[in-house]
Amino acid sequence: MTGADPLLLPSVASTAERGAQDGRDAGAVREAFLQGMSQAAATVNIVTTDGSAGRAGVTVSAMSSVSADAGAPTLLICVHELNPATHLICRNGCFVVNVLRDDQSVLSDVFAGRLRQSSGSDRFGSAEWVSMTNGSPRLRDPLVAFACDVAGSETVGTHRLFVGAVREVFLDEGRPLIYTNRDYAAPVGIAARQGPDNGNNVLRIGALQGIVSPFLDPALQALRETGELSEVPSVSLCEGTPQQLVDLLLSEAIDVAFLIEEPARRRIRATAICRFRPSVVLARDHPVLQARTPGGPTAETLRPHEMILHDGSPNREFALSWIGQAGEPRIAVRTGSFGTALDLVARGSGYGVFATWMDIGDAHDPDGLISYPVRADFRRPVLTLCECRDRVRTPAAALFLAACEGICRSEGT
Repeated sequence: MTGADPLLLPSVASTAERGAQDGRDAGAVREAFLQGMSQAAATVNIVTTDGSAGRAGVTVSAMSSVSADAGAPTLLICVHELNPATHLICRNGCFVVNVLRDDQSVLSDVFAGRLRQSSGSDRFGSAEWVSMTNGSPRLRDPLVAFACDVAGSETVGTHRLFVGAVREVFLDEGRPLIYTNRDYAAPVGIAARQGPDNGNNVLRIGALQGIVSPFLDPALQALRETGELSEVPSVSLCEGTPQQLVDLLLSEAIDVAFLIEEPARRRIRATAICRFRPSVVLARDHPVLQARTPGGPTAETLRPHEMILHDGSPNREFALSWIGQAGEPRIAVRTGSFGTALDLVARGSGYGVFATWMDIGDAHDPDGLISYPVRADFRRPVLTLCECRDRVRTPAAALFLAACEGICRSEGT
């Protein structure tokens, strides 16, 4: 088309150039997609199947409702095409979706293949099971379980999509385990805002999991000794992620929040309470204690033993860095739950390294645990008490904060 105005025509790249550009765009979109989906919270579920083809189970987060009004209710799950459970679900024609509670992250790790089982290769040996009406197993105590017949399936990319017709539902009580930002979490409800009068007699505390527990009982005991406990008739404790806690503060659903360092939000005022004392924590009969190393275990003495990793920031980075000085650690369990990590340490399943440890009285020693401060040159994390800048501190919050600061001063933290 000679003589045509080039401004009216699209530029035409060569086939090779277009292919290279498409590849770069696809790569960028994929990375952005993965980053975006990491922010989408989803329940954690163990999908199981059993029948003439055999038994299998796998952890999935891709599960959602399809319809409650299509004859039988239907739901959707996605399982990697190469996972053995995929082909067994097809052949058995049925499956069960076990929605996990927030204290069952270890089971999620087992069925995701991230945790070795003492029972060998049989993942089902890590929990108790009962059969549902379709013959597939459910956990004895999940939050919810859906027994499904396969109503349809289709392969999309690397995954098989199954539509399940729900035939039976098991319901229990509790909070769901969720997966978001590449970590386990539990949901925290955003309560309705309370007026200035009816909120003064309740202390509403938010905290990262396991952070405030060492303070809670000693602080309340201090208030009892001063006769001021009548000012704090009840305590409401919400544990969540940093973002959840900031949202709860800004919505006035909680009075104060204990966080690590200061959040980068203009409306949040942070007061430094203390510096943590990162510690090695072990059961009292742990074999490494037989060496009686002066000053407690070192990275070198711990590295040959199995480690229970609290897999959340800043603990993950600190623990792996410190033990890594002596070589690659032997990680027996990774869990995003502080409580689960502590329980496994208490049971003798391995040692723990906790960057945000606070050894106040017997608060962390209910099960015969013993802790030793980490001997290393590092920057100790700071515990901060966060409040909204435009809110007046309630009498209950003021009393509790004063008690916490007194405990920190007496402990020298």
